[in-house]
Amino acid sequence: MLFGEMAITLDDVSTILGIPVTGKSVSVDPLSFERSKILAEHGLGITSQQAHEELVDKSGMRVPVLYLRLLMNFDEARKYAWGAAAPAHLYQQLWFAARSGVRQIAGYLTLLEAWIYEHFPKCRPHQNRTYTENLPRVHCWVP
Repeated sequence: MLFGEMAITLDDVSTILGIPVTGKSVSVDPLSFERSKILAEHGLGITSQQAHEELVDKSGMRVPVLYLRLLMNFDEARKYAWGAAAPAHLYQQLWFAARSGVRQIAGYLTLLEAWIYEHFPKCRPHQNRTYTENLPRVHCWVP
């Protein structure tokens, strides 16, 4: 048995999630609070008050509204390398979570969980009986 490091690769992301790993870079410029509110109102179809309430939540369980700009046009959204951004964001969040005193974790944990199931068979739950090979591998582990 070999010992060493393992990492989530872009091939893993593509196979597990079925999202593109090539394409335009997923990067955004920071937004002011006011511009974020306007984007949330327009993009989500909510009132100014609702946007304010959503944007001030500091629980860490929210997606920054600035990514909404990339999702406003579905045809354009398909051109981004979301699969390359997923492990990058996950690694960043795992680094934050490993710090002393941190009690929550963010990031694409579905990717991490499915990757563990794929690479460590003894940790797997029972496979979803309705799974077919034409679906991304993450569907194997959905109850």
